[in-house]
Amino acid sequence: MSGIKIIKASITDLDTDAVVNAANDGLRAGSGVCGAIFQAAGYEKLQAACKAIGHCDTGSAVITPGFDMKAKYIIHAVGPIYSGGNHNEQSLLYGAYYTSLELAKKNECRSIGFPLISTGVFGYPKEDAWRTAIQACQDFFAKHPDNDIQVVFAIRDNEILSLGLRVLSEASAVKSGACSREDASSPIRRNINEIIGFHLTTEPHGCFSNWFHSEFIYAGIQYSCAEQYMMAQKVALGHRYDLQQEIMKTLDPANIKALGGKDYFPEFA
Repeated sequence: MSGIKIIKASITDLDTDAVVNAANDGLRAGSGVCGAIFQAAGYEKLQAACKAIGHCDTGSAVITPGFDMKAKYIIHAVGPIYSGGNHNEQSLLYGAYYTSLELAKKNECRSIGFPLISTGVFGYPKEDAWRTAIQACQDFFAKHPDNDIQVVFAIRDNEILSLGLRVLSEASAVKSGACSREDASSPIRRNINEIIGFHLTTEPHGCFSNWFHSEFIYAGIQYSCAEQYMMAQKVALGHRYDLQQEIMKTLDPANIKALGGKDYFPEFA
């Protein structure tokens, strides 16, 4: 049965089928977790394998052999550099975890070891990073109930370890409570598997998100996504046509949302 464990350990000491490297988009050897994995795997062999791949997009992952490590595979996941939280960082971090799990499944891994991606030099807030990491894992388990995989987070810092255990406990309690609120015979429980959930554009069914890039024309005006249409209409209600023009020139959904934020219109909060 799939599950999540958080332990005090170095990721290079794990004997999981795969370990995840907190990589950069050029797949170059770095410091911290990345440097330790390159050293443990054998620098020249791992560097040659990464050079052959060449690049990995932020929010995604690629796989190489584990070479001299205990793990059979190294999955190189590229998390985002944190820039205040309004540049799609959460979606990208979620994607790094989810894609790693998909690669593990594709390569028949029964266990995978993660670091806490993007929280080192990339500066991602640690509690938010934990919540995103655990959510990605739980979503993957829900999407693939027949695929058993053990997820191990290897953490060396006691404070980060304690924070992760707390967030995991809270997330597990919420999940358990959500399942127990309705009687199994109720229509809601009977149809729970028919519900299609979505939030981030990188998640399954993410194409239904307001932030999903999908151009369309309404009343003769072209919009890049549903979020752009909604925010443009919102600021027009407040006669903020200056903001409407800015929104129409902006492509990043996070920035579009910020421009149409409720702080501009407290009466709509």
